[in-house]
Amino acid sequence: MKREGLNTFLSSENIDMHCRYLKQLRLRLSIIRKSYPELLCGDQITSFRRITRRIPDEAVTDAKRLIYDIKMHEAYFNSFTTIKEKCQSLKRQFSSEESLRYEIYDIIKNEDHGYAFAYIDEKGRIKFSLLKEFPVSETPTPLLAIDLCEHAYFYDYLFDKDTYYRRAVESLDLRKIEEALTSS
Repeated sequence: MKREGLNTFLSSENIDMHCRYLKQLRLRLSIIRKSYPELLCGDQITSFRRITRRIPDEAVTDAKRLIYDIKMHEAYFNSFTTIKEKCQSLKRQFSSEESLRYEIYDIIKNEDHGYAFAYIDEKGRIKFSLLKEFPVSETPTPLLAIDLCEHAYFYDYLFDKDTYYRRAVESLDLRKIEEALTSS
């Protein structure tokens, strides 16, 4: 997992806690995969259910929740950088990188759980979404994600989520959006 961007605003102990949590999520998903091999195809829930052995609804719900949480945590780990480069393609939709960062901050500043993530829509525009519960339908692939839950910042910032949000937004790797925009 990429750490060098996270360490600009999180302590190494906090990052280690996140790494252990992600490892636990992956372990729990592997247990479901072994218990119900017909349930998952890659990271997708299949609609196939054996006649001889019905898969409990709780297993399906747990698998969906775990896949979503792993997907968002992986995006979170890969969303930050210490390298600051100018991103020219962002100017098509935003006047500057700072205005993009402000828009992201403005969306998350009053939130207290879930994830905020950026993605490119079917028209090639940057979109932001807030997810507070695991999605019932398929979510777009996140280019950047910020964990908004208290566990993400409390170790380092206590109740000062605003400072965590500001530092996280400042450390976002906008090159990921730049690459997606130029390839679409």
